[in-house]
Amino acid sequence: MSSTNAAAMAIRPVRRFEGSSDAPSAGFHPRDVRYPGRVARSPETAYGRPVAVDDQQRELILILARDLTSRLATAAFVVDADGTLAYFNEAAEPVLGASYAETGELPAGGWATEWDPRDLDGAPVPLEQLPLGIAFREGRPAHLPLCIQGGDGIERTIEVTAFPLCARPDQILGAIAVFWERPAES
Repeated sequence: MSSTNAAAMAIRPVRRFEGSSDAPSAGFHPRDVRYPGRVARSPETAYGRPVAVDDQQRELILILARDLTSRLATAAFVVDADGTLAYFNEAAEPVLGASYAETGELPAGGWATEWDPRDLDGAPVPLEQLPLGIAFREGRPAHLPLCIQGGDGIERTIEVTAFPLCARPDQILGAIAVFWERPAES
């Protein structure tokens, strides 16, 4: 192919939206019309936030998140758009007192009760107040010290930081929580 033909093929007309019903709202780039904001297949997500429906994009983000967490030396969770625990890394196993092979995927309510998260005074922490719940519900990072009951029956005090995985600010694709055991106070 000649360079002239390649240049001609690269030039594409720009679609104009003036007066069109499919015009993007203010603040959006014209390419955003191809990917309008949508909500999850079920209107109820674990945290009631809009999530991307583009399955390819969702899968890619979760694959990359899983790959990233598998390479971390720090314990980490990956949670999908429905709040399902999709993966936790090997570093998380001693903190959680169980392996991912033992637990597998857990729905939002399942993993929240599996480790019985409580505040430092021993009061139960509702799912929506956990760092992952805040990351989903408010679309922002969150941090909290918690007490958990490991799968091995040992109570541990941990620090948890969670952040949302977003395609855009209004599209939550999942979240990652990074956590570590707090050293015993002397």
